[in-house]
Formats: sequence, C-alpha cells, structure tokens
Amino acid sequence: LTPEHELVLACCWLNIKEAGLLLGQLVDSVLQNDCDLMTPEEVQSIGRMFVRILTQCRHRGAIESCNIGFLMVCKRLLSHSDANMAAIPAQILDQVLDVISGNRSTSNITRRSAGLPLLVQAITASEPRGNYRPLLGRAVQTLLTTAQLPLSQDEDQTVDIPQVHALNVLRALFSDSTLGAAMLAHISDAVMLAISGFSSPVWAIRNAAMQLYGTLLIRMLGPKHVRDEHSAENTITAREFFTRWPSLRLFLLQQLEEAVGRQGEGRLYLHPGLQPVLILLSKL
Repeated sequence: LTPEHELVLACCWLNIKEAGLLLGQLVDSVLQNDCDLMTPEEVQSIGRMFVRILTQCRHRGAIESCNIGFLMVCKRLLSHSDANMAAIPAQILDQVLDVISGNRSTSNITRRSAGLPLLVQAITASEPRGNYRPLLGRAVQTLLTTAQLPLSQDEDQTVDIPQVHALNVLRALFSDSTLGAAMLAHISDAVMLAISGFSSPVWAIRNAAMQLYGTLLIRMLGPKHVRDEHSAENTITAREFFTRWPSLRLFLLQQLEEAVGRQGEGRLYLHPGLQPVLILLSKL
C-alpha cells in the first residue's frame, strides 16, 4: 500500500473505533432515566450494527473499542425498566450463539475468533451480579455442547469451525475477572473438554484447547506467587482440589489409565492427554 492508502485505511479504523464508543455513550445517556427518546426497534438496530462490526471487523483495536461501547449498551439495557428493552441483550446473545453453533463460517480463519468472544463476554458480564445469571448459564451450556460436536470426515481447516469458536469464547469467559465466581461451577466440564481437545485431529481445536487449558489452570490454582514453578506457594493440596471439583478425580484417573494402557502396544506412543494431566497433578 502507498502511504496515502495507509493513511486513508488508518482513518477508517479510527472512525469505526470512535463511532462505536460514541454510540455506546449516546445510548447509555439517553436511556439513563428510562426516557422514551429511543424505541426498542432503534436500539435493536444499534445492536445489529455492533454485532456486524464485532463479527466482521479484523482490526483488534477497532474491535476492542467498539466492544466498550457495546458493553455500555448492554449494562444500560439489562437495568432498564421496560421489559422490551431489557430483553434485547438476550436476543442478541441468542443470535450470536446461533452463529457460533451453526454451520461453518464462510470467512477465513480469524485470530481467536475475532470479536465473537467479546460479544458473548460483554452480554454475560452485564448481567446483575447474583446467584441467578440465566444468560451466562445459557451461553456456557451452548458453548460446551458446540465444542463437543463431532467433526465431519472432510473438515476444511482453512475456515473457522464452530468447535474452535466455542473453545475461544469459553476461554474469554473464564478469563473475565467479573465472571470469576460464576464460572467456577463450570470448571470441571471445561477441564474435561480442554484435555479431550488435545486429542483432536484438527490443529485449530488442539490449539484452542491448549489456550483454554492454560486459562483454566490459572483460574483453578491462582497466579504464581514465586518464580519456581513447583514451589509449595504455587500449589494447592490434592484434598482441597478434589473437594472443589470431585468429578475430575475419575476423569484424570481414566486419562492416566488410558495412557499407560497404550504403552503396551510395543511402540513409542504418547497419549495426547497425558501431558496436561501431569502438568495439573504436578501443581498439587
């Protein structure tokens, strides 16, 4: 590209970033006192615009700035007294989950699913804090189901597939500190999913599963307190771990038994799930 083209392109990205921030602030201000200056149809149109940007844009800075505006819109809508307004984020979430779990995308492979994780993250993080978070529960269950969909025989690895999107979105949800406590109930299922993903024949799924697993280790064990990986300060006891997540005891044991059983085949074989299991056990 010539310098002139680069300048025009940079201005386009800046325009999208500032427009997203401005629109989010505008909706937040207009709906602050439950006034009727905006109709539900107009707000739905704004929501569709945010979804279009976050799903089709490939500029990370523009995506993140627009997501800030979208987060402001979601928080304001979920606290709105009008039931039609308050239901809009759930409608957008259903549309996004349908895109994730539907047929494969026609676009090329994107870096960590582009803005899809941010869309789901913004809507679920905007829910009022408490024990009852229906949008988060619906999203996680749909993502877990999508990530376990069987692969077709002629899977094209040059396009995004639903399983990869689901793993990337789950990673974003577990990384969000505002969702930390609410996501603890789903850790066992996510760990089983991530370790199983190491055995996938598709590289993109293995890569996404590895990133999800790294996030889960931090969420379960906490950040490192000292530099030494195996220091007692960076670990928790096995009793404490399996008391929190009892269903993982049998799963980890099955993974180890399968890995040991395959060693008797008379050839060098390393079970894909062995390394993540040993990494986890070494932290206990």
